[in-house]
Amino acid sequence: MAIELINIGTFANDGTGDDLREAFEKVNRSLEDLDLRLDDKTEGVNTGSGVGVFKNRVGYELQFKSLVEGSNISITDNTDSITISAADSIQSLPIVSDSGSIVLGTQDTLRVNGGTGISTTVDTGNKSVIVNYDGFTSLSAETAPSLTASLDANSQNIDNVNEITAVNFIGNLTGSMTGTVNGVSDTRFKRFFSDLDFGDFGQNLTSFIDYLVVAFDVDLGTIEDPFDYNLDFGSF
Repeated sequence: MAIELINIGTFANDGTGDDLREAFEKVNRSLEDLDLRLDDKTEGVNTGSGVGVFKNRVGYELQFKSLVEGSNISITDNTDSITISAADSIQSLPIVSDSGSIVLGTQDTLRVNGGTGISTTVDTGNKSVIVNYDGFTSLSAETAPSLTASLDANSQNIDNVNEITAVNFIGNLTGSMTGTVNGVSDTRFKRFFSDLDFGDFGQNLTSFIDYLVVAFDVDLGTIEDPFDYNLDFGSF
């Protein structure tokens, strides 16, 4: 309902304006209309579950919060609407590795490169990067294999060995050996098994002691520093 204006005529007492009753009826209707337009119960309400923009009411003034642009956000004030836009790309992306880190910017590209024995491929269908190991997968493929810790054979045999060079060997050994056993050269043992010389056929060796007497020279020392040996060569 619009406010009604009182017709006061062209000039005073010309008889063309509203009479007093009609004039005050218009006044009453206008006051009632104003009273109904905004009373003490009128408030602004934020609806929905989002962040509200209504702040409070001061008298007949409804106060609202302002929309402010944040980082990578733009606000466009249209005639009947407000448009809030965000940047399409990532502004910065930290990449952390075991030995350093980098930060990618908006126009930067992340590359995944292979190192020694490693290659990378791209699966465009699944939009993924595949990392392949191209190095040795078995001991037989190694050209110079080496251990960085003790090898546990788990009670299994090691067969078809050509040569074993060891500093400390513990266990049973089957086959030929070149080296030392408890610090004694294998050539010292070899004499007892393959290089026995029993002398002429005329000698009669009946014991290992007899062999030792014949095969080994005995150093009795010198007159000034003799050895105290008690030698029994039997009877001649």
